Amino acid sequence: MEVVNLAKECRLPMLLPISMYYCAVMRLEHILDGVVVANDDGSSRKIDLDWPEKRSIILGKRALNYRARTNLFGFLLTTAPPAPTHPNNPAASGCSIPQRCETGKLKWLRQMEPLLSGDKCGPLHMQFDWTRYSVDVCQYCVMDGKNKYREGLKKSWEELPSVFELEPWDTLKTESLDQ
Repeated sequence: MEVVNLAKECRLPMLLPISMYYCAVMRLEHILDGVVVANDDGSSRKIDLDWPEKRSIILGKRALNYRARTNLFGFLLTTAPPAPTHPNNPAASGCSIPQRCETGKLKWLRQMEPLLSGDKCGPLHMQFDWTRYSVDVCQYCVMDGKNKYREGLKKSWEELPSVFELEPWDTLKTESLDQ
């Protein structure tokens, strides 16, 4: 919250998307009411945001949940192409066990649901246990999932300013450099 306020005060809009992101993964009560922090001298002070930033962050919270579901974990909802029989490398061209992989993906989607619906859902810091996932799906589906996850992470970063109703990264960077 302090970085959001400083970024506004110093006219450094390039800092807003990531600082607003970290606010959005805070508890809703903290976004609405502010937070009390301790100073070095033992006193305390309250850090709060102006209403326009609170509004953007609260609305952004829902958008972040959506992006985590679609950008990062959308691979759990996709069906991989079945693999033709290749004796040398069966995992190279498609899913080798479609029914098992679909069941495994559904299992993982159910496990992820509480996290994806939670108050602290944010696609930029979420982790996925690929080792445990690889027990439930074939090698192709693990690699396909990792590739889609990485692409989704990059897409989530690129879309971050729009989540908070801000200009695109290039514009924010230009505006920050012009100061």
